Amino acid sequence: MLTGGRVVGSDWKTAFKQTRYFSVGGKNVYDVALFIHFTHQVIVCRATFRGYTSAYNATIYDLSMMQDERTSAVQQTFQPVFLDRQNFQSAFLVFGVCQFKFFMNNSYMIEIPFSLDKVALKRWCEGIKKEMWKLFVIMWGNHKETRKCGSSTCSSCFVVDGQQKIDRPICRFKNVIKENYELGDVFVGCGETSIAGSHFCDTHSYIGGTSTEADGMILEEDNDCLDNPVSDCNMSRIEPETNDKRLTIKLPRGMMYDNACSLKLFIDKHFDQDDHFKKSTFSDHISQLHMVIDRFHQVNHTRHICNTIMRAEHESHGTMFRGVNGEIAEQMFSWLKGLSTPLSGYSSFKSQVMLTLLFHYKNCRTINVSAQEIGFGRNIIEKYLNK
Repeated sequence: MLTGGRVVGSDWKTAFKQTRYFSVGGKNVYDVALFIHFTHQVIVCRATFRGYTSAYNATIYDLSMMQDERTSAVQQTFQPVFLDRQNFQSAFLVFGVCQFKFFMNNSYMIEIPFSLDKVALKRWCEGIKKEMWKLFVIMWGNHKETRKCGSSTCSSCFVVDGQQKIDRPICRFKNVIKENYELGDVFVGCGETSIAGSHFCDTHSYIGGTSTEADGMILEEDNDCLDNPVSDCNMSRIEPETNDKRLTIKLPRGMMYDNACSLKLFIDKHFDQDDHFKKSTFSDHISQLHMVIDRFHQVNHTRHICNTIMRAEHESHGTMFRGVNGEIAEQMFSWLKGLSTPLSGYSSFKSQVMLTLLFHYKNCRTINVSAQEIGFGRNIIEKYLNK
């Protein structure tokens, strides 16, 4: 049995796979089968923590009421134990991280929080989120070296789309900058969850709802940095910036995107020409990508470039995009939208950890491997982690 605050070492790897119970301190001890069952309910049926615990508690209650006069004395003394949603939700998160780490098998130590209170869990998630995302991308970016998806187009190209489907309320403070070598300083805004009764998080709650400090982040002298190289394209739009993850994997040479024409023109204009898109190993790869508009959105683009080299079937791309499902990103986001309810109340750090776990479980199901496997990604992680 694993307990809160302990550091799980190499001797626990097999034990973790075989253990039946899991606890992170306190009086609650969970049967691991509950976590495994809930995982599949989330991935297949998009169950919520509230819905699952309510259904479980109702089931336990009904079973306890089925006892009759023929029930043994031992069974008659059975007292139903119900799930507490918040505690179950937090314990599932900790269990999932342990499961994830042992699946990747990149370390002999896993530290879990001493308790499940909000502050301890938030700090713990803050400390592990970047490492988890790095392991996730390395493993699943190179997973075909271990097991392919079963598709001939496995890992053949990027399929890109923007998404804001989680509906998690975030702080309205916008004047937050991320440093990025290739793009310079990027305004990303505060991603923390707003506190109850306010539009701002704990850090920025002093601002209030009317301060111009929250919105006036673009200075007049910065206006010339917002030039639009595709103003003549009938489908141009502004996409929100996301993150700046930099990882070593075997990157595909092609990309499908519903606004690929705008991206290509931006790259052609700025790459290695000014400070808007500086040259580096990463930007160099992006500049050499075969970029095309996905087939679903192709009909909405009317300009010459959109109907020639931006088409997936154009001769310059060969067979690179043959058979690729250009709608896979939107299909994934549709699935993710169904999980917006259980994720909407999470803090920024907890939501990032939970999303990484959910995508990991989804990928495991896609390639038909159990998330309970120990060391499945070990060879890939050891090969690429420190490159």
